Amino acid sequence: MESGEQIAQPIIGFHTWGRLNARRDNVIWVCHALTASSDVASWWSTLFGPGKALDPQRHFIVCANVLGSCYGSAGPASPRGNGQTWGKDFLAVSVADIVSHQQLLFEHLGLRGVELVIGGSMGGFQALEWARREPNRVKQLALVASSWRQPADAVALAELQSSIVRLDPEFAVVAINSDRLYPPCEQAELARLLPHAQLLRIDSTRGHDGFLADTDSFAPALRDFLSLSVAATPLRIPTRSTDGRARPVALIGATGRVDGALLSLLAAQPQRYRL
Repeated sequence: MESGEQIAQPIIGFHTWGRLNARRDNVIWVCHALTASSDVASWWSTLFGPGKALDPQRHFIVCANVLGSCYGSAGPASPRGNGQTWGKDFLAVSVADIVSHQQLLFEHLGLRGVELVIGGSMGGFQALEWARREPNRVKQLALVASSWRQPADAVALAELQSSIVRLDPEFAVVAINSDRLYPPCEQAELARLLPHAQLLRIDSTRGHDGFLADTDSFAPALRDFLSLSVAATPLRIPTRSTDGRARPVALIGATGRVDGALLSLLAAQPQRYRL
């Protein structure tokens, strides 16, 4: 790790499709975005498949789950040296760490070159790091909805989101039965998606303004919510829900940071295509 820390078991979750050629370089390496998995066929199906851009009949396609995620690679749910899981103490992960992790897989698979590294969003940061590290092995680069830097507002938002996830708070979602601006069905969906959320309802005839005019109708429920929140355990670190889906804490490790060394790539003159 860039921090000098070490992960005793740097397990890598990955998928491959297709066959290697004799030179072991007909490779397309896909770098996934923050919340995705290594199963490219499931989330990029419009690009993936016979006759499409990512064609396993022509290329050996690889995608590794990023370090710090929860779809097979080492992350908060992984064991650490003391026999316990990392949980909220999982190490800070940079983009450089993610690519170092992926290079272990590159060597394990015995690859000699990569025809294309493609990545979207945070995957684009990884693709840039691949090109910086392996200029003689990486022939082509495709950056999708990405950049060479994180703007200040994106850094601030990511830090805010990570801080909220670390706190693992209780949520109260208040729905007004006559609200047309934010209908109750949308509030119910929001409560379903947020961890530990409670849905409180207001019976009001004043529409969206009911949260100002009819506070008496939900004040008791709000007081009950506050009393339960105070009594609750301050911090819980589950990394998977009961249905096996990823829990938000796993996203902290996968956020990554853009390595300043990527700035040197700006001196290059890549080919540009207008889409």
